[in-house]
Amino acid sequence: MDQCVDGLPATAAGENAPSTAGTGALLAPLVAELAALPGGGLDGGGKRDRALALFRRHLGRIQADTKQRFEQGMSGIAAARHLAEGMDGRVRTLHAWTTTTVFPPGSSSSGEALARAATGGYGRGVLAPFSDIDLLFLTPWKEPPRTEQVVEFMLYFLWDLGLKVGHATRSLDECIAQARADATVRTSLGDARFLGGERALFDEFRARFRQDCVENGALAFIAAKQAERTERHGKFGDNAFLVEPNVKDGKGGLRDLQTLFWIGRYVTGSDTVEGLAGHGLIGADAARAWARAAAFLWSVRFHLHYVAGRAEERLTFDLQPVIGAAMGATVGLINYKVVTGLVTAKLIEFDRSATSAERQEFERKLVLLRRLMIVATVPVGAGPASVLVANGHAFVTNEAWGTVTVYNTSSRTVSI
Repeated sequence: MDQCVDGLPATAAGENAPSTAGTGALLAPLVAELAALPGGGLDGGGKRDRALALFRRHLGRIQADTKQRFEQGMSGIAAARHLAEGMDGRVRTLHAWTTTTVFPPGSSSSGEALARAATGGYGRGVLAPFSDIDLLFLTPWKEPPRTEQVVEFMLYFLWDLGLKVGHATRSLDECIAQARADATVRTSLGDARFLGGERALFDEFRARFRQDCVENGALAFIAAKQAERTERHGKFGDNAFLVEPNVKDGKGGLRDLQTLFWIGRYVTGSDTVEGLAGHGLIGADAARAWARAAAFLWSVRFHLHYVAGRAEERLTFDLQPVIGAAMGATVGLINYKVVTGLVTAKLIEFDRSATSAERQEFERKLVLLRRLMIVATVPVGAGPASVLVANGHAFVTNEAWGTVTVYNTSSRTVSI
């Protein structure tokens, strides 16, 4: 399956693509240093510790390289691909070292055939800085002892690197059976991407999986995805205008784009949004809007992870000024202390004299103000007035006048 991101092609129009050569250059020293370790088993655990230190150092290098490229202008989607490519190389290197040095092959049989695949978001060829990685270890039938040893060693090694790893070891028949029983498993397997091992085994799985999707029809899958979406919106916000949105799971976020893509792919078999447009499911304008939305959300998500230092998906008030500035959203300046003081004074005045309807209208304006002013990051210096232009609105505050006026693009004003 071709690498794509939420249905986008490997390199969207105008996008700065990641450098495969760059990730390969970062990987080569790891391969060389592993080869320099003494041969012959694990040496009582000492060799594993030395290998773990090597992998940890080189994993830090690809993570630092991705962050530097992103901060220098690489798009969020390109950075996500770059990080996934770097992880691909390290997973492949770990498997090669495990199967040649830790558990060297003996008289192997066809039952020991093993294919490695990435699933979930990692299967789509992308990783956010603090996202987990999902791996599928595919066997032709029941897992033989050596395969079990290899898989167990790799998983514990990856966990000891500090990675969050979701995993499954399944035979071909188990993959098909579990996909039929669970729409979430079916979705994850639909994103499966070959990482290494027995290519013929993976290709057989893909052919059987696609055929099973066709035979079982799309109605049940679509209904399951709609139910998942409803439940997710209930948990993360069933409103596209939340002041602290979840960019991954909230309404209008990345997961909604992915859900639409999963349904379209299930119906058409296409792996890109352009393919969905070619089948008439969406128009060309919608495909371009989809690409723009995904690119923007991925950039926001990367900023969120880096600023928070963890897998943070919610764009909270305290993070919005920082990320807004990093993405160039701040066009003007505003003095937070001035605005806070004015709003507080007005609120006290309303508490004393306003009617219920006036209070409701004031609260509506206050929500608008907070939503739009939050991108400001730099306090004003001298002068009684401050101006912020953001999201098509201009805010003018004047401490002496005691007013906050919001001008929108149609020249209407909201005064507080």
